[in-house]
Amino acid sequence: MIAADARLAQLAAYPRLPAGNPFLDGLLGGGLLHDILHVVAGPGRWTARLLEALAVSAQAPAGKGGAGCTRVAYVLCDNRFDPYHCTQVARAAGLDPGAALDCIAIARGFNWDQVVEACTRLPGQVAPGTLVVVSGLTDPFDPAGKANFDGLREALHAIGRCFEHEPVYAIASAPVAQGSTFKPRGGHLLYHAAGCIVTVTREDLSATTQAMRYHLVKHPLKGEATATQAIVSPSRKVKKGQDALRSFRTLDDFGTRGE
Repeated sequence: MIAADARLAQLAAYPRLPAGNPFLDGLLGGGLLHDILHVVAGPGRWTARLLEALAVSAQAPAGKGGAGCTRVAYVLCDNRFDPYHCTQVARAAGLDPGAALDCIAIARGFNWDQVVEACTRLPGQVAPGTLVVVSGLTDPFDPAGKANFDGLREALHAIGRCFEHEPVYAIASAPVAQGSTFKPRGGHLLYHAAGCIVTVTREDLSATTQAMRYHLVKHPLKGEATATQAIVSPSRKVKKGQDALRSFRTLDDFGTRGE
């Protein structure tokens, strides 16, 4: 059994896999570590696009935005996957889009039982140099049922077994837990199984500006930290103006309203 200090030194020395988001990579010290589960909790559409892009960019060579991953085992629990987005990322990374998509083996889970089953099959699909992705791990998870926690424990145990084939990178997305601003849905089981947790929240600052707040909750080599990204979207103001016009049903209404 490897000593804790030696394990931390091993994690620090091994090449990291860039997540592709400068704010997230800044918090992570350059990217994902090998052989620990990273959990990103946040808006489903945002996390889905992050994981899609990572599934492709991970195949690029180390030093060129990737880690030379030769296989991506992708469990899709939230039904969010855009092949066109993947081809865009592949072209930007100088990869062949068709070959990049062929490297991504997708297993879909449309309900909780199927999610658990897909995760338990992961160890048999993993080899050294694999990226494991679980998009929306606890999207279909209902914390009200004890049996569901048994399923989550089984799924997390299977993901942990993937690291027997090191080096393996692993990342999962999840919704933020109800009533919390920093914990992923999944309770103490997910919190303790994850080696790294980052929570991402979105806040409107004005009619045209949003803030994405990144909170590093847990990391084996770093303490808690935060980063904020301001996103200016002029089109959001136009959209609000269009919403105001929807109450006008006819040209007469438009010309006479307010007279």
